[in-house]
Amino acid sequence: MPPPKTDEDIRERNEKKALDADLVKFTAWLFYATTATAVATVLLVVVTSALVYFGRIQSRDMRATVEIARNAYLAEHRTWLKVSPVEVGPITFNGDKIRATIILEAENVGNFPALNVHLACTSYQGRGYLINGIPRDRLVFEEKTLRSLPNASAGIILMPGEKHRWSFSADAETDEIIEAKIREGSALALKVFGVQLKQDQVTLSATYCAIYKSLASTEWHHSAYNVWIRKRDGSEFNPDLGEVAVIDIKATVSPYYTDMT
Repeated sequence: MPPPKTDEDIRERNEKKALDADLVKFTAWLFYATTATAVATVLLVVVTSALVYFGRIQSRDMRATVEIARNAYLAEHRTWLKVSPVEVGPITFNGDKIRATIILEAENVGNFPALNVHLACTSYQGRGYLINGIPRDRLVFEEKTLRSLPNASAGIILMPGEKHRWSFSADAETDEIIEAKIREGSALALKVFGVQLKQDQVTLSATYCAIYKSLASTEWHHSAYNVWIRKRDGSEFNPDLGEVAVIDIKATVSPYYTDMT
């Protein structure tokens, strides 16, 4: 039979129960506090991610708005140049070389001044072909590169409605890539089929461009064209027939190879 519990035993037991109850309450509080902290952390991550996401969207939209406004400003304040061949010829010959004289006129058709205006022109002779957009693009690239050098000429200024003329006279070049393809095709036909391809008549064409800047931007703009040159009677350019006068020449600006930016 167990000895009877004293008052001291009862007091110690009650204190232990009270401590155990407090420990349980503290553990439960600690669990809830930790859970709340974890939930708050997750919410903070979610909110932060949402802020970053919407911040990026806002930044993107702001950049797009700025770009639209910039483009609208440039379109409103830039100018445009139109370039036309006002006179082609005479066409002269020196052996197998053809020399073409071409007078070009640039007109400011925009509402603001055109700055640093430069013109360039290169004529080409070939057999049975006219130049495409490759020589045109090459001329624009070379001209912009040349005029961007530190010691390059400043060019001229054309006010709205103002016109200016440039004269170019040089031996016509050949497009080596096309010429090489023609020679390759002729050699192949002779080797495989034993056929000597007939050389087509001499053709003449030219590419020309104007490059310039506007008040709204320091970037180069350009107006570039190809022109097809032929005799009015349809005959070929033949040195045996002598010089071809201006009145006997017809120049047609190609609608397919016009580029204005």
